[in-house]
Amino acid sequence: VVVYFFPRDKNEITAQDRRVEFQAKIGRLQVSESFFTEDMNYQGKMEL
Repeated sequence: VVVYFFPRDKNEITAQDRRVEFQAKIGRLQVSESFFTEDMNYQGKMEL
């Protein structure tokens, strides 16, 4: 299981972004995933 957390700062992710790409490298492990913001909604609100 991999859990992604996105920071809530001045570079906030919004619905206008449409697609978010996440990349991380921890030692030899590399994780890369794309998310569509329309799939990140819960009860009409953006959930990060």
